[in-house]
Amino acid sequence: MGLSEEEFWNLDARELAVLRSTYEEAERRADLRAGMIVSVLTAIHSAKGTRIRQPAEWFAWHRKREQTVEEMYAVMKSFMGENGKPN
Repeated sequence: MGLSEEEFWNLDARELAVLRSTYEEAERRADLRAGMIVSVLTAIHSAKGTRIRQPAEWFAWHRKREQTVEEMYAVMKSFMGENGKPN
């Protein structure tokens, strides 16, 4: 992240959050650049009419979605019985 160990440990929570989000955005942009290359190469070598993935579609972070309430309930139910006590 470009900081010395001492500089890192002297960051407050807000500064660390800003640094982290800046780093994550830079990584996301790098992923998209790599995805562009893969998408172009795929397009070149695919049959006509084949759907070509968009650059972001090559990465798991793009496909991640939030759980529905029903999915959350099913997960909790797997840990807890119907009566709310651990299985």
